[in-house]
Amino acid sequence: MAILIGGYDTQVGCNVFVGIRFSGKNVVPFCTHEGSCLGRSVTDITKLCPQSTILDGLAVRGRDVKNAQNEVSKWLRKITLTE
Repeated sequence: MAILIGGYDTQVGCNVFVGIRFSGKNVVPFCTHEGSCLGRSVTDITKLCPQSTILDGLAVRGRDVKNAQNEVSKWLRKITLTE
């Protein structure tokens, strides 16, 4: 399961994780951004999902999304979600 809310209000971000069982799951942070990258999201998700494996995330600048296919494909191979 992959969830990321970049640049979020902490309470709103925490509410996303309520009622979802992440124990033993892989969490894959990814987002588009305009300068904040992943921000503190990985740190927050790690605290909210202490029994999960947090894989390396990817942040793509919004203006680069149209040309990010190679970057995304390379990242997915790196985290072994695709061949």
